[in-house]
Order: sequence, then structure tokens, then C-alpha cells
Amino acid sequence: MINLSKLIALTSFVLTTGCGIGVSSSKSEVEIRDYVFSLAKEKDLFEQDITDLINEFNLNARLEILKYSSDRNSASALVYVKNGLFDNTGAVGRGQMIGANTTVKEDFGTKEDSVTSYGMYIELDRDFMLSRPGKNDAIWWYDKRKLFFHEVGHGLGFEHEPNDVNNLMYPSTDGDKDLNGYFSRVRALYGI
Repeated sequence: MINLSKLIALTSFVLTTGCGIGVSSSKSEVEIRDYVFSLAKEKDLFEQDITDLINEFNLNARLEILKYSSDRNSASALVYVKNGLFDNTGAVGRGQMIGANTTVKEDFGTKEDSVTSYGMYIELDRDFMLSRPGKNDAIWWYDKRKLFFHEVGHGLGFEHEPNDVNNLMYPSTDGDKDLNGYFSRVRALYGI
């Protein structure tokens, strides 16, 4: 007895190569950028800050790009608040894009879809996060926002901008940063 997937693969191969029948192929590319964040640990201590930061990111972006779930299994973006990140790396945060690509053939090989699903991995220094109060202190909250938005920028695929100290993607988040320019870039990524 032949396996159904082997039959489909064999039929696809024959239609596209073996019998001389020209089958036109169409290909589409789909990107899924649905970021659901979850804290890896210490939810009781940092969950409110992270959800507030996500809400402010979406408000500035003028669309809902980031979401939060307390269920780590449903997350596509993990946030780790780590002890000693600064001591070990000299940085108070790290962000990284994670992508997975899958190619799907359907209609007996006449159509091929490439689906890329993105996620993020964010690390924040625990001492940095604890030393800056929440939203009630505007100066310290600004520091948290800059750090979180910068690391999310890496998660979106943005690189450092080493020649512009006012750019939020400058290697250091110290000082005033151009949040409007950053969020214009975020909106452009989403075609807005």
C-alpha cells in the first residue's frame, strides 16, 4: 500500500518533470509577523512593565504589532529578565529576530507557497529593570521604553545605526532618541 504523501510527491514530480507536460507553476511568499510576548520567568515582578511597554509600543506604532500572553506556550517572542546581563556582556539588553521558513507545495506541485514566520528573543538586565520605577516616574520610564523599543527593533530585523546618536537603534540607548523616526520605520515595515 502506497503512502498518500508519497503518491502526492510522485504525482507532483511526474507532472512537473517526467511526462513532458508543461505545468505552469505559481509561487507566493507569505510573511507572518505576529508577535505574542511572554515572560520566561518572574512574571509576578515584571509582567506589568512588559505589558505596559507593549501597549506603549503599539500606541506609538499606531497599530497592534505586539501582544502579551501569560501562557509561554502560545508565545512567539520570549522576554528574559536576566541577572548579571550587564556584568557578563556590558549591555543592558539584547534582541534578536527568529525566523522559520517553510515551503508548501499544493495542487499537485503547480503552486508553491513560501511561508516565513517570525519570532523574537529579548533579554533585559534585571538590575536595570528594577532600578527604574514604572510608568509613574517619567524619566526612568523613558529609559525602559528606549531599551525595550531598541531590543524589539532588533527583533524586527533592525541593525544598529552607529553614525546617528539620536537614532533609537544607535548602539547605546543613553540620551534623547528620535522615537518618531523609529516608529516611522516600524510602520513602513508593515506597509503603513
